[in-house]
Amino acid sequence: LRMDEIYNLYHSPIEFVISKLKANRLKRDHQSTILDISYNRIDDDGITTILNYLKHDNVIRGIYVHSNNMTQKGFKSLVSHIELSLLNSIDLTASYCIDIDCLTMLSESLKNNNMLSELVLEQCKIGDKGAEILALGLEHNRNLRILRLNSNDIEDNGSIFLAKSLEINNTLRELNISENPIGSWGAIAFSESLKCNNTLQILKMTDVRVEDKGIKAIFESLKFNETLLTLDISTNSECSDDIYISISSSLIVNKTLRNLTIPDFIKGSEGSIAI
Repeated sequence: LRMDEIYNLYHSPIEFVISKLKANRLKRDHQSTILDISYNRIDDDGITTILNYLKHDNVIRGIYVHSNNMTQKGFKSLVSHIELSLLNSIDLTASYCIDIDCLTMLSESLKNNNMLSELVLEQCKIGDKGAEILALGLEHNRNLRILRLNSNDIEDNGSIFLAKSLEINNTLRELNISENPIGSWGAIAFSESLKCNNTLQILKMTDVRVEDKGIKAIFESLKFNETLLTLDISTNSECSDDIYISISSSLIVNKTLRNLTIPDFIKGSEGSIAI
């Protein structure tokens, strides 16, 4: 996915977007392409126009539409298109129009979708209820590899539902829930899922207001987890020496983690020596 060409049409009127797509359609080969139309102020009619064009385009596999002017109507049109298309990457960052009905429709789509592999819903203010609804879709999804939910006002209740879905989902490889106040109870819920999940490779939870007991639980779970490669739990509360000692003991047991970012410690302290 990361090798795909990104077809950048930032700050472009809808007419220009369509004309550019048509003009370049014959020039593109069969390599997957991501269409980036972010920051274009595209409204519901605009997104419908683009989706109608994409019905006849067999090259574009991803669409980035964050920071546009869609309402719930445009969002639902996009979700309907996802169900019938070959799109495998969607970025909807800062889509403030997303409400419970929109999320329910998206969640239902995830249950049966066998193409979408990356979904970005950063800064969409979905909250706990939205996280709960998405978790239901994740439990049944068998294709999504990357899910980014940064900055969505998800607290402990919503994070518990997401964590529970990881006990069932066996395809997700990367989850980013950074900048959500999930707290220690949310972290504890994720620690339980990490004990049995055998597919997640990247977990990012920076600035999620986790304290000692939550961080300790996460690292205790690493004694059982054999698939996580990257863990970022930085910019949370500074830990006590006991927690850093606990982290150290977990890292001795764990043989798979390759990249780790943790809260800062005081150099020369007992905890820093243990790490």
